[in-house]
Amino acid sequence: MRLVLTIFAMAFTLACSNKAPAPECLIDAAYKSDKQANAGCFIHDNGKLLVIRQRINSKLSTPGGTNKTGETAQCTAHRETWEEAGVNVVVGRELHVFSNEFYLYECSITNTKTPLHSNDLIEVSEVLWVDPRDTLKTNWRYSDQYALIIELLDAQ
Repeated sequence: MRLVLTIFAMAFTLACSNKAPAPECLIDAAYKSDKQANAGCFIHDNGKLLVIRQRINSKLSTPGGTNKTGETAQCTAHRETWEEAGVNVVVGRELHVFSNEFYLYECSITNTKTPLHSNDLIEVSEVLWVDPRDTLKTNWRYSDQYALIIELLDAQ
């Protein structure tokens, strides 16, 4: 058991230390804000949404997560998207604020030729483009947000 824990700790440390640092936070000047909160990106293209598959439960979600001290919500969305989906984005307009004060921003990829890959091998097993209408509500990490995801995609 001790050997298993040691191997796990070494693998965890290695995976965390190999994360590429996020590029400079890019925010569309028309939407710049000083709000500090947890946040994520809604990235769409031709009816598809960029999502990550959670390693722990194989559920889908938009990239996003917890802010760091002093980090704006927009820069949290930017950094988390870089870490989870491996793409550099420009953070645009605020699309929705959830009841837990998680901010969802419309983001656009700076280089669409960038291959999809996660910089977070612990949390993310896959980065992919999906049409959420072709998935089940139960395939989503936050299934109660499924209707909003469809609504936002249809509004684009």
